Amino acid sequence: MKHADKPLARASIASILALVKLDKMRSIYDGIAPAFDGAIHSFQNPAGTETTRFSHASTWLFEPGSSNLATLPKKTALGDALFRVRDAIVPHPGHVLVAADFSRAEARWCAYIAGDEERIRMQEGGIDEYRVFAALTMWDDEARWREVEKKHRDSFGKVGVLSGQYKVGWQTLQTSVNNDFELLGVGFDAKTAKKMESLWPERFPRTVAWWDEVREQVLAHRFTINPFGRKRIYFGRDDSEGARNAIVREAIADGPQSANAMALNAALRRIYEKYDPALLRVLLNVHDEILLVCAPRDLQRVARLVKEEMEQPFEVEGRTLVIPAEVSASSVSWGAMKRVA
Repeated sequence: MKHADKPLARASIASILALVKLDKMRSIYDGIAPAFDGAIHSFQNPAGTETTRFSHASTWLFEPGSSNLATLPKKTALGDALFRVRDAIVPHPGHVLVAADFSRAEARWCAYIAGDEERIRMQEGGIDEYRVFAALTMWDDEARWREVEKKHRDSFGKVGVLSGQYKVGWQTLQTSVNNDFELLGVGFDAKTAKKMESLWPERFPRTVAWWDEVREQVLAHRFTINPFGRKRIYFGRDDSEGARNAIVREAIADGPQSANAMALNAALRRIYEKYDPALLRVLLNVHDEILLVCAPRDLQRVARLVKEEMEQPFEVEGRTLVIPAEVSASSVSWGAMKRVA
């Protein structure tokens, strides 16, 4: 390609990407058109994933008015008003939407399952592990973790911990951060990504040792057991190093992810079975979040009850783990939630 043609090529590619985005958003907005009862419906399958996390889909029982509500943009909505689809999800008149969400749940589960004393020390001491990882990446100085800006916490820190703890390579770390460049304005080169990868054996060797233990277990026996006693069998190929590594990465991720899903599912069931629908009604389970509805007069009580149900203690490798829950609410829309507990 001639140098003079490059600006035209860039403009053409940008236009194509913009059209793809618009077409994607058109289909999402079409999917949340209300059904005959004025509501939007989503089919939730408790057996739809390997980790026991609910899967979501549209359903022929409500067409139109049915969509996969788990795929509604959340993070990208922060940087582009076009993606604020959750603003279109509103409570019925006279009601309030309530969302309860675990705080840094997978990082906590991983630290306790691995028995990583250093990570547990930070978590129990109220130190933000994401900010520590970002400070180590940027300055080689974890003591400066309070100086880390939110954009670096959510890029270097959050990606570095949640991807790195599952033994992903530096290429994936770099791609994960750079994919959010448009949103956060943060990106980095291969050198920084390799540094992030190297932080694990240098700073958190116990988590790395746990990787080896999982590898030995899954390749020798083809199953793993999570903290709740759930056994998962792995049927993937093991006839090459690449295939074996894929099984190991899947097994490493399964422990924290399946434990977190089961903890959330248990809270969801307790809330559903214990409380009168006249007080609160469960609407949806999306990732680490439970979405409910209640009357405005009951909001504080519901927030307290839901938080208590989610913050139940778990025994993990001889330790007690309590995962903090954050409760938000809005009488306006799902996209306008504000923390209340």
